[in-house]
Amino acid sequence: MSSKLHTPLAAERDLPERTALGFFPAPPHLNACAPESLRAAPLQAVTDNLKVGLALFDKELRLRLWSRELLILLDLPPTLVRDGLPMEEIVRFCARRGDYGPGAAEDIVAERMARAKSRLPLHEHSYQRRTAAGLVLEVRGSPLPDGGLLTTYIDMTARHAADQQVRTMALQDPLTGFSNRAGFRERLRDACEQATRTGRSVALMMMDLDNFKDVNDSLGHMAGDKLLIEMSNRLRDCVRNTDRVARLGGDEFAVIASNLDTSEDYVPLAQRIVEALRKPAVIDGQIVHCPTSIGITVFPHDHSEVDALVRHADLALYAVKEAGRNDFRVFDTAMQAKVNERLSLQQDLRSALDARQLELFFQPQVDLRNLDPTGFEALLRWNHARRGYVPPEQVVSAAEHSNLIHELTDFVLQEAARQYCAWRSAGHRDLRVAVNVSTLSLKRNALIEQVRRTQAEFALPSDWLEVEITEGWLSADDEAAAKLAALRTLGVTVAIDDFGTGYSSLSRLRDLPIDSLKIDRSFLGDVAQNSGNAAMVQSIVDLALNLGLGVIAEGVEQGDQIEYLRAMGCRQAQGYLLGRPMPAPQVLSWLASWDRGRCLSLPRHAYPAA
Repeated sequence: MSSKLHTPLAAERDLPERTALGFFPAPPHLNACAPESLRAAPLQAVTDNLKVGLALFDKELRLRLWSRELLILLDLPPTLVRDGLPMEEIVRFCARRGDYGPGAAEDIVAERMARAKSRLPLHEHSYQRRTAAGLVLEVRGSPLPDGGLLTTYIDMTARHAADQQVRTMALQDPLTGFSNRAGFRERLRDACEQATRTGRSVALMMMDLDNFKDVNDSLGHMAGDKLLIEMSNRLRDCVRNTDRVARLGGDEFAVIASNLDTSEDYVPLAQRIVEALRKPAVIDGQIVHCPTSIGITVFPHDHSEVDALVRHADLALYAVKEAGRNDFRVFDTAMQAKVNERLSLQQDLRSALDARQLELFFQPQVDLRNLDPTGFEALLRWNHARRGYVPPEQVVSAAEHSNLIHELTDFVLQEAARQYCAWRSAGHRDLRVAVNVSTLSLKRNALIEQVRRTQAEFALPSDWLEVEITEGWLSADDEAAAKLAALRTLGVTVAIDDFGTGYSSLSRLRDLPIDSLKIDRSFLGDVAQNSGNAAMVQSIVDLALNLGLGVIAEGVEQGDQIEYLRAMGCRQAQGYLLGRPMPAPQVLSWLASWDRGRCLSLPRHAYPAA
């Protein structure tokens, strides 16, 4: 630094350029501890009133100028700070106090000083550090032309806390306190990176609550939130300190079980979660059951990419639900192959619907009292060019999982209506057509409008259609009675298909607007020889008659079955003995050739059973 201070021009000419903060570094002998006569009063006054910690070092990294705020922020004792103090002593003081974290103080001093010297006079640098007192400081070093260094310290504690709060809010679910979807992906990525370094495993568990929607719909959203909090607390009690839980939305949760020694260490944790959430909860005075299903995948055994792990865990979760829920299952490659096949089938079904490659077959239903035909059950058939015959249950499942069920239901109703009109035109005016309907169509309340639209389009009488529903849906849908009543206002009759294989309470059967029960074929096979099956069939017939319902037996294939059913009071039947499922063009031929006295059989065709 120059000593030419006798004129302002000389002083201005010899000072270095302004720093990034806009201050001039003072000459070495002008510092806060110099005699008053030697101070540069205006500069020192500004320096002492800065709310920024400021330290000016010469090219030997000795302290020449500092602000009062520096002593406060770094918590330096006044006895330590002096003109000419080597930077090394400040670093050593802070290192011994723990400002730079764990480690030997002298190693820290050596590393920090090497970094300071290597950056002189190359470039400006900045970083954040946290002091032992908990302050977060932004440190900025600005090299000076003569080799010195201007260092500033800005207190960022409040801003850092605010940023952390905003970040926490952005990554946290407000209801449960768990990570949200964004936070979950970050934590999963971190866990996988740590596992890669340590050679351990991470188990990702994707889970949801099996009955949550029913509870939420019946008790309300506030009760649903209380249930989520209750289940979240149970989940929190199950996991280890090293595990992380996230709520992905609704009733969907994820658990990241990290630091596993083997890929199967997740089993006790999954078992604890299933058992804990299986227990009933009391919400607003109501006892509710909301068990969980869990799909599991393991890093790096199953995959190394976060997105693939999430997909695999979702596939395993789907497999649990298909198998009956309330359990856990681990991903395997067969699951992926099954999904690929299902997606392929869904694409083929979409094309088949567009090209109208599906077909309805019709199986006769007969009144056992006089052997007159009462109608036909419409049965879906799909002969795929490559797959061959695709069973109806696979078609319906593919439609339900690809949101094609609405289009499929429209197809079935329109084809059934078209054939019904053909029968009436041929003089058969006392028949009806029975159609199996998807549970999903009933849940979505789409069926009523579809039936109404079909009746209007084909100008059909109100008694043309009977819908067949599954027994299980009656106990699963609280709005079943209202939905069935709405169908009956259109003149549609309702039958419970495969009755006896599900579960229905007698009071529910009594209260629901249904018209008939269909006895499942499994009870008819040896009804003449099996007293247990005979008793079951008799019980269903008696139940139906006592409730004022019709009853129809499926799977009638032998003459003695006809006699047993008649004796029991069963009024209708269908089966191979009476008529096999047939393409629509054969129905009129069957009606013309039907001899009710001899139960004439049609020529055998290679059609699957109904």
